[in-house]
Amino acid sequence: MAARVLFLLLSVLLVVTAKLSTSKLEKGTAPKEGNGRITDGHPAGVGQFPYQALIIADGGDIWGGSLITTRAVLTASYCTTQYQTWTVRLGGIHRSQDESTAWIVESSYAQSRPESTAMVAGAASYDVGVIFLPSEAPLNRYIQLVTLPSSLEVDDTYEGQTGVLAGWGITEAGETEVLLWSQVTVVPNSVCSELHEEGAITDNIMCAANTYTGICWADLGTPLVLETEGGYKQIGVAGFLPTDGCVTGVPAGFVRVTSALDWIATITATNVQ
Repeated sequence: MAARVLFLLLSVLLVVTAKLSTSKLEKGTAPKEGNGRITDGHPAGVGQFPYQALIIADGGDIWGGSLITTRAVLTASYCTTQYQTWTVRLGGIHRSQDESTAWIVESSYAQSRPESTAMVAGAASYDVGVIFLPSEAPLNRYIQLVTLPSSLEVDDTYEGQTGVLAGWGITEAGETEVLLWSQVTVVPNSVCSELHEEGAITDNIMCAANTYTGICWADLGTPLVLETEGGYKQIGVAGFLPTDGCVTGVPAGFVRVTSALDWIATITATNVQ
């Protein structure tokens, strides 16, 4: 069984890898040898992922997020339920160094999807939250909104498509100062369900990976996006890792943005400060 599942996973990854093109994803960096996890990914160029948010919760814990309106950052509910304050950094690629392109703001208000905190099976399927900014983010070439899917895409699985991840998560060498990115393949749920605990992969979850995991600790909450002609479209929110951590080839789980569209629209419309 394990050999069959691994063969299926590798088959999916190989097919899509063969289709990868040299696009604007490679701006500012050359493809490199070795694994393509964020944990050993490509350094991002300034402005390459202008929707990307670095979130520092309660002055310490690192999370990822995406700018979905000028006043709202989408992330995982784990980031919004455990803390009181959030430092949100937009427009830069560094974790802590000063950057002329970066805009940094402190927030004390966030909301999580109610189902994500319920003590019921499948709560991870609703693991999305929003951090609200006290002032509007200054949109420019370095800070831009990510596009969300339309309601017409609610049944789209995105299987076999090439997604992009970026984050400041833990690497094999420790913490990374510079934003790293990687391309990953969306894996069928039928394959992924055999690689995770029973019941973990629901219709609200998608899985994505390359040869390695794709995300690690501190990448949770980061967006999974597709490159489009108009920019980037977010299809997932990094939600959970395999039970044995970051170093295996098992795909990570992402909450499907299409499963949360109604909640996102409602919460961002009713919580404008």
